Amino acid sequence: MVNGTVMKKRIIKSRGFSLLEIIFVLAFLGIILLAAGNYARKLIDEKTRQTAADAVAQEIYGALQFINAGSITATVNNVTKKVINPLYQQPADPISEDAADINTLGIQNNPLWLAHPGDSTDAGSASVSPYIARTWSKSITTPVSNNMNVTDNGKNYFSHSLKWSQTIWGANSVRGYFTDSGCAGASGNIYFNQQFLSCNENPVLRGSEIAISRLDLVSDQGTVSRPAGTTAGVPVGIDRVDVYVSFSPVDNNPARIEQFITPLMTAFRLKKITPNTNGVYLVRELNHAGNTWTLLDKTSGQPATAATPDSHLALFSDLPDMIDKLQHGQTYALRFSFDGKGDYLRTDGLNSAD
Repeated sequence: MVNGTVMKKRIIKSRGFSLLEIIFVLAFLGIILLAAGNYARKLIDEKTRQTAADAVAQEIYGALQFINAGSITATVNNVTKKVINPLYQQPADPISEDAADINTLGIQNNPLWLAHPGDSTDAGSASVSPYIARTWSKSITTPVSNNMNVTDNGKNYFSHSLKWSQTIWGANSVRGYFTDSGCAGASGNIYFNQQFLSCNENPVLRGSEIAISRLDLVSDQGTVSRPAGTTAGVPVGIDRVDVYVSFSPVDNNPARIEQFITPLMTAFRLKKITPNTNGVYLVRELNHAGNTWTLLDKTSGQPATAATPDSHLALFSDLPDMIDKLQHGQTYALRFSFDGKGDYLRTDGLNSAD
């Protein structure tokens, strides 16, 4: 009987030890599964960010290719010709390189202009055509031009920015001006031999945290009118293209904009478009409806002023030191600048200053 009792105790102890082992094993497996789940979510998040960055880079690439082109090979009324890019159409110049168009002059007769009718050629009009619109700026550190009228050293300029993303701006997006008659919203009969942009944004961007809010065709001459009948040439050059990639965090944490820097730079590199890496600035939206933005003072996180030293302007590389200065509820963006040289940007889209 004694032996039986001892045996029973051993069995109970054995069973207890086995149960403890099972608990430890289950706990260990739980930790592994939790870690695996977190890792999987991290990979999914990284993939999602890279996919969105790739879509943004494709948009910028297409826009730059359009902006780079002095003329565009297109079929117009069943005739293939090199049409002058309306961005650079002079009032007294033919609309194409075709001999048949030698006497068809000015932007108002340009077939791409005719595909997007109703805009003004008057630089002082709020409805000036995106083909004519230029954002006034003297340098990459000049305060962002948000007003149509700008005065510098006693001289007056007109300045206009462009609303880009269809997801953000809907019918007010100017993106369609960089497409042809094959896309909804465009009339006329002009069809590019090579498309610069798809008719609509990549669907990936509809639910993305990033988008191209604003695009500036920068000129130190600002926007200049192109009235019909003018014989003198007008400034039509583009010194720089500024692209505002805005961030709308689902968790209302603006500091996470830093997570998109590497994906965006990777996407730019793959598309072989290189922004001025010394001039990628952190900017903040002032007014959404007006599409107005400001550079920031990295020492305070507040809007910079004309008196803010260039060395205090917040660059993307300053983000780690500005986490506690970013305000929840505010919309931030990274402003990428692609520099031009002469009338047009370099044909490869690279930074001409490099």
